[in-house]
Order: sequence, then structure tokens, then C-alpha cells
Amino acid sequence: MNRTIKLVKAMTGTVKYNCIIVDDSPLDRNITATQVGKMNLFNVVAECCDGVEAAAVLKTEQVDVVFSDIDMPLLSGTELLKSLKNPPVFIFISAHSKFAVETYDLEAVDFIVKPIKFERLFQAANKAIDYIELRKLRKDKEHNERPGTLEQTQSSSAPDDYFFINQMRGITRLRYSDVIFIESMNDSSVIHTVNDEKFTVLVNLKNLAEQIPEAIFKRVHRRFIVNTDHIEHIMGNTIRLDTKHTLQIGELYRKDIMQQLLNKKVVGRHK
Repeated sequence: MNRTIKLVKAMTGTVKYNCIIVDDSPLDRNITATQVGKMNLFNVVAECCDGVEAAAVLKTEQVDVVFSDIDMPLLSGTELLKSLKNPPVFIFISAHSKFAVETYDLEAVDFIVKPIKFERLFQAANKAIDYIELRKLRKDKEHNERPGTLEQTQSSSAPDDYFFINQMRGITRLRYSDVIFIESMNDSSVIHTVNDEKFTVLVNLKNLAEQIPEAIFKRVHRRFIVNTDHIEHIMGNTIRLDTKHTLQIGELYRKDIMQQLLNKKVVGRHK
């Protein structure tokens, strides 16, 4: 079988992030490559006609972002993502909006419906870059906070009780204790606080969960993360918070949240 993979010579200059484009339509592949090229943000290292070709490239090339169609022969875009142990950031592009829910479950950075508009693709690309940079910062922070390092020693006695979020109107500091719960809105998240304020951030729920302390925040549903200090009552699959909000517990998360609460707060008889 003849492979149609197109390896592209690496560029120099302002290009910073390596990407590949995966689409079984030569026309759509060319459109995506042209639009990506206009951004001056990416080095397109390969163009592939299906997931099998893309998988081969990902084994040999350092790739930061994958722009991928979904409905393709041999191996679809979502099947490609599922097959990867440590996948790069994925942006799915499809003519079929019905695939959006599946890509959401796979924690793709974004889902774009064809025909592609440059503004929409540019927005998705910047979200991908934001995530990549946040991931790098997180790794650096974890390295610096290893036992025995100066930063870990200095910070261990006074851990942060807040975090910052980036919004159009600037950077806002939120205390962990003020956050009641966090709600997923597809590729963004809404943070609900005790002051009845809502803050929308362009980070999906999975990525946000990785950046806040698990000892305080727990995912209870595919759509919700709750601050366990605000849980007032649990009955069946329903959580009532001390702000009187009620949320559903997903079956996949019920055992984990109950175990954390039992270990943390629930009193019992002495043996």
C-alpha cells in the first residue's frame, strides 16, 4: 500500500511548536496547513492521510499539537488519541458536530466544525499553546519542589492557599476556600465562589483539576469538581453544598469521593 504521508522540512525563525495535520481529504488537509501556516506559531512537520500514518510520525518526531480530522479510514482521529500513552495536545476538526461529545470525553483541547474559519482555528491554537506552557510550568514547579531543594524547603512551611486565573479583564486571585465548585463548559470551565461570583477560564475540567490541590478539590462528575470543605450532605447520587447548591455524583466517581470523606472527616466508633 502506498503511503501518502508528507514530511515537511523544518522551518526556522518564529516557529516554535511542532505540529502535524491529519485528514483523509487532500483538500481539507491543504486548507488546514495553509491556515496554520498563516499563524507563524507552528512548524508543520508532517501531513498525514489517516491515524495510522500519524501514529508512525508520532513515534519518530517530537510533536506538540495534532490537528486531526475524526472520520478517517483505518484509524480515526479519536482512535489515534486513545492509542497513545502520552499524547500531544489534540485539536479535532470535523464536518460532523456529532463527534463533539466524544472528543470532550477524551479531553481534547478543542473541537472545530468544518469549514474552518481562521479566527476559530487561531483561537484553538492559542488554547493549545496555553495548555502546553502551563504543563511546562507545572513540570518545572514539581522539579523545584522535590524534597531537598531550596524552593521546596522554603515553601513547605507555608503552602499557597490561593491560585490565579487569567481573564480578559486581567489576572484574578482566588482563595481555595472561596471556591465552592467548578463546572465544565466543554472546553472551558466556570468557577463558582462563595460570593456568588462566576469566573470563566479557557481551561477544560481535566486540565484544571491537575493544577489545584487534590486534598481539597475532588471530581464528582464528568461536569463537576467540588471543594470537599463545602460538602454539607450526601444522599444517594446527590451532593448538597453549604451554599445550598445540589450536584450529581457520577457513578465512576462515587467510590472515590466517599472514600476521601471517610478518611478525612467522618467520625466513627472506636474498635
